[in-house]
Amino acid sequence: MDWATSTSATCPGCTVAATVVAYASRYEAFGLPPLEAMACRGVVVASRVGALPAVVGDGAVLVPRHSLDAWVVALRPLVADPVERAQLGARAVAAAAELSWTATAASTLQAYRDAGVAV
Repeated sequence: MDWATSTSATCPGCTVAATVVAYASRYEAFGLPPLEAMACRGVVVASRVGALPAVVGDGAVLVPRHSLDAWVVALRPLVADPVERAQLGARAVAAAAELSWTATAASTLQAYRDAGVAV
């Protein structure tokens, strides 16, 4: 899936239908499920762990602590306010569009070149 060109037709139905996608995790190496949801205009609330802050950027709300109160504070306004959900959904799509396999391949190639590897 190319995050920049995904449409609701290519996105999982549950993600598109969800009011908010809550992604509670103790550790994340990358965070593909939140990224997939964001590419589908999903409103994501995720744990501030591992690579998630770098992956979601400002396209999701990050929860700093693993406590019920912290999750309630993050989720409540998004569940209650359709305008806030729409704004975060638009930011989510923009943030997801910044990540693509083409950009990843170009960055990887540049990293090899910067390390002096002839490619």
